[in-house]
Amino acid sequence: MTAESTSRSPKLALVTGALSLLLLGVSCWFMAARVNQALAGKIRPVFMPVNDPSFTFAGRDVSFAFQPDASAPDQPSGPGSIVVTYGEETLPLRVLIPPDEALSQIPLMRAHADWMQVLRFTEGTAAELQHVNKAIAKGDLPDRLVIVTRIPPQGVDPHTWGQIWRKEWSFAFYEFLPSGGFHKEKLAFPTSKRYETNKPGEIAEGTWQFGAALMVMPKGTVPSPRFADDGLRAMGWTLPAATIASCGLTLSIIFIAASRVRRRTVE
Repeated sequence: MTAESTSRSPKLALVTGALSLLLLGVSCWFMAARVNQALAGKIRPVFMPVNDPSFTFAGRDVSFAFQPDASAPDQPSGPGSIVVTYGEETLPLRVLIPPDEALSQIPLMRAHADWMQVLRFTEGTAAELQHVNKAIAKGDLPDRLVIVTRIPPQGVDPHTWGQIWRKEWSFAFYEFLPSGGFHKEKLAFPTSKRYETNKPGEIAEGTWQFGAALMVMPKGTVPSPRFADDGLRAMGWTLPAATIASCGLTLSIIFIAASRVRRRTVE
């Protein structure tokens, strides 16, 4: 290598480093703008579990009561059903995962919380949810109420294999309608792969149904986030551009440092 080419190498590295730094700054600026824009308009659900067996919703009385089967009237842990009363409407929910005797002694809603939860919730953007209580009180956000239940696979002990075979689970949703009655929906645990479209009849990540279902999944069985609709996709071209710029800047710094070491060695 000639002395002229040797002297040009650090200059080329400086130019490359400067251009990489400029590209990194521009791509990071656009990346932040794109991510903020994508997340600012994203609708998010927020939930508040209800543990009171009797309350009022939409101007109607709501109550929950355990009703044992006629064959076992003295067994508080089941078998039996939880009878939901909403105004003039009643909804019997079969106890799918009976609590043990110890849990059956605690309040009803907590005794069955591992498979059934009652949730008040609303949906909105991050800005709308900053003062969620005031927004609901003003009527800017709807106040919704739903029962979510986890349905284990049939023929399997719900306390053992039925607790970990999550791909065999399904979930039932019973939303209290402001006009009275219930809207019923049943969805299966998501089995599609990352970034794939959910199969028909499966819960989709990012929906309020997905968030509600998480509330009745045992610890250690919650699926890892798929990030199908988060800021990662919103980055677009800025992510590879920032990566290339970072690599170029790093290589330039290494080359400049190496050239200085060679000069000192020659001297």
